[in-house]
Amino acid sequence: MFSAVALSLEERKVTPLHAFVASALAAFREEGVLNYAIVTSSMQKVGERLSQIYGRPADPLEALRRATDLLQLAGSVEVEDRDDHYYIKVVTRTCRICPKAVGGLELSGRLCPLPGLLAGFAGLKPDLEGTRRDGAHCVIAIQKNSGHKGTEL
Repeated sequence: MFSAVALSLEERKVTPLHAFVASALAAFREEGVLNYAIVTSSMQKVGERLSQIYGRPADPLEALRRATDLLQLAGSVEVEDRDDHYYIKVVTRTCRICPKAVGGLELSGRLCPLPGLLAGFAGLKPDLEGTRRDGAHCVIAIQKNSGHKGTEL
């Protein structure tokens, strides 16, 4: 079992910090002190804080791209601008902070930190109803025009 997990983590290029984040989220959920609403809200605050530290481009699309580049949370990410949403498509098998695949969470339900984190960094709101798994991708929906304020340094 360990070698299969280690191989998967090596293929994903998971750093010890990525594993720490994913495992901490999984452990808090398994202890019963964390749910998806709390993860989303908390990660939105973390994203806002990171944008204050590292700067947020004035254009929300560029802010989302900056966040994915800066944080290196997955190996394959596309950011798309469609209609009234931005969509971040993550190749699921490349996500480095998945509480299930990396952190070992065995409980059912969603716990992905990316919708809140990315929305917070861009100064927008996640669309949790539009966020979904689509084949080999996790698709994160972020609402446009929901309060973005550029703070680029």
